[in-house]
Amino acid sequence: MECSFTQEISQLIDRELSPEDAAATLIHLDTCERCQQAHDDFLRLQRGLRSHYSPYHPFAKQRLLTKAVSPTQPFWKRRIAVPFPLVATTLVAIIVLALWIGFRGPQPTSLHPARIAAADKAGTEDTFDLSRFDHGERATIAIVKKAEISQGQ
Repeated sequence: MECSFTQEISQLIDRELSPEDAAATLIHLDTCERCQQAHDDFLRLQRGLRSHYSPYHPFAKQRLLTKAVSPTQPFWKRRIAVPFPLVATTLVAIIVLALWIGFRGPQPTSLHPARIAAADKAGTEDTFDLSRFDHGERATIAIVKKAEISQGQ
């Protein structure tokens, strides 16, 4: 025969019942053999849990107990709680950055003045630096020999 007072007995041991409910449960406990056995089992379990030494911090102990009691789910089925304002702000920042990059268009490349001066000093007859004229656009370079230039004049 199953008794419906087992939950009340557990709550009685944990001191979670009101005084009236505790008195009614104690009266029932005196008469019911199954509840007396459950009461002894709960007390033995409570003593066993209290006597178990754990070097863990109390919060870590609670987390381990919760993890042991609760069913586990694979990480791909778990829910992630992310605050809505954080998601909205991140999304707006990504959209603004994409629009800014998209509407900016191609930017002309500029050379550092020290680099231009170094190229001018290093210039020889064999090299000709066109980098100062580069503005990121298409260019056509025609190579004409010096003999052809002198004949054309």
